[in-house]
Amino acid sequence: MLLTYFYHCIKLLLFTMNLKELLGSNNFGYYEKRLCFLLFLSSIPNAFTILQSLVNQYTPSYRCDVSSIVNNINKEAVPGDWSNTYAEQWDEYLLNLTIPFELNGPETTIRSSCTQYNVSLEPFQNFSKHRDLMQSKEGLPYQDIVACSEFYFEGVEVSAVTEFGLVCDQAWQRPFFISLYMMGMMIGGICGGIISDWFGRRVVFLYFTLLQFVVSFATSFVTTPVLYGIVVFLGGWTGLVNYSAATLLASEFVPPKFRSFSYFALGAGIGVGNMLLGPIMYFARNWRWFMGFMGLVGIPYVPYFWLIDESPVWLAAKGKEEELERVLQKISRINKQKKKTKEEIKQLLPSETEKALPSCFKAGLELVINSTMIGRLLIACLSW
Repeated sequence: MLLTYFYHCIKLLLFTMNLKELLGSNNFGYYEKRLCFLLFLSSIPNAFTILQSLVNQYTPSYRCDVSSIVNNINKEAVPGDWSNTYAEQWDEYLLNLTIPFELNGPETTIRSSCTQYNVSLEPFQNFSKHRDLMQSKEGLPYQDIVACSEFYFEGVEVSAVTEFGLVCDQAWQRPFFISLYMMGMMIGGICGGIISDWFGRRVVFLYFTLLQFVVSFATSFVTTPVLYGIVVFLGGWTGLVNYSAATLLASEFVPPKFRSFSYFALGAGIGVGNMLLGPIMYFARNWRWFMGFMGLVGIPYVPYFWLIDESPVWLAAKGKEEELERVLQKISRINKQKKKTKEEIKQLLPSETEKALPSCFKAGLELVINSTMIGRLLIACLSW
């Protein structure tokens, strides 16, 4: 993301078109304020995507599921004196007989989460024969311990962890999915600015926002850990490309004097999203409902296809005179300013030399020799 940001900044420095003349050096009218508000709203769902692992990979307390044994016990075969003694602790006693304890520190023990005794129903169904063993503190032999085949998770919350059994020997998949998400963000940060240079800020912003919601909704239907990993990666990729394009839109519409406010609006949207996530998580106890809701959140953003315009800077750089005129006239109309004539707009278009945007090599060279850019790069690295 930093590479994309500075590559874009360098291109603006080398590109000789007068941005202040194009949009007005201090023009922060209704159109620009509306754009900042729309970008603020658009960044709220980004927080849901970033923190989705809190819901999807929530891991409650768990142990082996021994219900197949416990539910088939013939309680009528248990002698009355024994059942009366242990009636109030029946479930706890059966767990002690089927699940071993393990050390949790030098002096404490806890019930194992990943192992169980390799027991059959025979000792429970023939209580008289195994009475002494069943009533002993040691329970069944410790040497006969196996890994859990199924798990019991406490609580009513349902997550990808509880559905796919991503615990014990499969627990490595949980941090791996986080790494996949970060990898998607990394690739999105690298290619986001380049893609928007090719296809335009508006197109990339709108379609990657759409993809972000589609991926979120599709996540609620995945049936395997492999599919879950794929959509997690795509969520990180689409989310950051969307955010990068929004940042470029803000920087190219808003005058330099107010540009920091537009960045603040984008950051504030993520902050609001973080605050809204708590109540949403409280009511959406099932991760599939949560991801489905995240996808449906995109419906109110449909009007963005009509409210968001292409960047005048990008249109001018590409020589798209008609579209540039339409956008500038719309901005002037909404801000109640004097409309620019076609001759004025033509004067703002770059020459053939100026259309040749710098290569990555030239951009990197400019970064090395420009002390201002070096300082900004260091500040941005430290802030991250």
